[in-house]
Amino acid sequence: MPPFMKLSKHGTRMAGFLAATRNEIATDEMFLKLVSLSPARVGYLPRVPKWITLGRKSPGLTKLCSLAGALLWIAGGAPLLFLRQYLQCRGRTPAVAAPAARGAGAVLALSSRTGDILAAPQFAHLPRLWITMPWAPLRGLPAGACAIDVHALLSRAELRACFVDALRATGLMLRRPSTRPWVLQSYTAFRWFCVRRAVDKLLPGHLVMTEHYDRWAILADDAVGARRRADRDASALTLVQHGSLGGLGGDGAQAAPALGLHRRLRSVTSLYAYGAAAERAFRAGILGPPHRLPGLRVTYFKPAIRLAARDAAAGLAILFVGHPLAEPLHVAVYGLLRQTRPFTAYYKPHPMAPMSDAMRHVGWTIVDDSGSFPAVDLLVSYESTLVVEYAGEGVPAEVHPINMPPERAGDYVERVRRRLPGHV
Repeated sequence: MPPFMKLSKHGTRMAGFLAATRNEIATDEMFLKLVSLSPARVGYLPRVPKWITLGRKSPGLTKLCSLAGALLWIAGGAPLLFLRQYLQCRGRTPAVAAPAARGAGAVLALSSRTGDILAAPQFAHLPRLWITMPWAPLRGLPAGACAIDVHALLSRAELRACFVDALRATGLMLRRPSTRPWVLQSYTAFRWFCVRRAVDKLLPGHLVMTEHYDRWAILADDAVGARRRADRDASALTLVQHGSLGGLGGDGAQAAPALGLHRRLRSVTSLYAYGAAAERAFRAGILGPPHRLPGLRVTYFKPAIRLAARDAAAGLAILFVGHPLAEPLHVAVYGLLRQTRPFTAYYKPHPMAPMSDAMRHVGWTIVDDSGSFPAVDLLVSYESTLVVEYAGEGVPAEVHPINMPPERAGDYVERVRRRLPGHV
């Protein structure tokens, strides 16, 4: 390959990483706005849902952690982490899978939920080759699927190049005023460049992902887009919805801020969505304008779950669908409902946003297994995927905005009581 082409591809990957990271920043800023906080007050730590409970209680502490973390990151933490990750994957079988995988079509298992979603019978026609990530273990694969570790697509020379790219990307973030405060977002840089180089080796071909707009979604979209610019019909990208897109505001709660993504998806050729409303949400805020997605094929489907056997001794049963942003409300709702009638309560934490330790001492039964779904009479939930999944089993939900303040718990409890069996 001529040197100028290598530089061009390197520049494309670097631009893709920066765009992907700015999408992550926009998402974190949105979560902070939902609880009336700002990065300047609580710090610029990545993955806000994982620490937002502590941030609300002790914003000074999280801001201090952010400042200390950034200093350590710049002083040598970044190269040490990237070196550790490089050494961990260097011993994997190098590049043996790349020739067989090119053009065959593949599912990118970029999150642990991918296996749960695509195991449904309606997706049996999708590629049987799965590219798996060691940091996102799957509970299982569909029948007949063949899994290849993403690092098996890369040579040692390519892994070294990813290490160098990760260092360069961190330096670029530091030099740009818009990304400098968020430099800790580069913690995924080495893994991101590994996946990007591996995905480039799979093309041309058909790729499938379940990511909506995060750094991994932009990675796949950007790679397919670069290939399609060279050959319009060479590659395809299927996006399968993995969770609810709404429920972040409204209904009298604090207005949900716009997501404000830096980059929308512009290479998707096929979309699987929960219905017309979900399709509209994708088109309004996640997918690029129609002229960038000519011929987009849209298919509707319903996510399915299997409920556990009903506990006859449980009586009336309510499932609280958890999220760190809704914890104060759920605690208040649980307490008020306890004053009205006896019931068995379950609490199911969000699989990607851990609950605070205090939630284990409220009085409900914690459902830690993300693949377990207790049989209940009603869901207390924000607009979660579980609302759709339980509705398919005939179980209703009383939906609240994810950022509803606990001061409004009384009005909400009245709505819950009217939905319960036996209400007069």
